[in-house]
This record gives sequence, structure tokens and C-alpha cells, in this order.
Amino acid sequence: MTPRSPKQITANFQKHNYESLIHQLQLENQLLKEKIGYENEVNMALQTMLQDLQEDHQKLSNENQELKTKLAQLNQ
Repeated sequence: MTPRSPKQITANFQKHNYESLIHQLQLENQLLKEKIGYENEVNMALQTMLQDLQEDHQKLSNENQELKTKLAQLNQ
């Protein structure tokens, strides 16, 4: 085995550090992508629920107005 120079040792150490950092960043990026995907799913579900509630509110408002009109006719 040939002895390595301090420059080779330093270069190998830096290479290993960069490889470790790259791997760590790849894992973090994957986690962030999964979190974004989850947040998007939650937001879409909430948006659908809000639209359903708005439709229900509109239907009930219309029904309420119809009932008020009928009640007014009966009270005449």
C-alpha cells in the first residue's frame, strides 16, 4: 500500500463530506416533495369541502326564501 499525501487524504475527506451532504440533501428534498404532495392533497380536499358547504348554504338559503314566501302567502 502506498502512503498517501496529506493532499490526497484531505481531498478524500472533502469528497466524502460532499457525498454525505449530497445524500442528506437528496433525502431532505424527497421529504419536502412528499410533504408538498400531502399538503396539496389536504388543500384539494379542503377546497372540495368548502365548495360542498357553499352549495349546501345556497340550497338552504333558496329553500328558506321559498318557505318565507309560502308563510307570507298563508298569513294573508
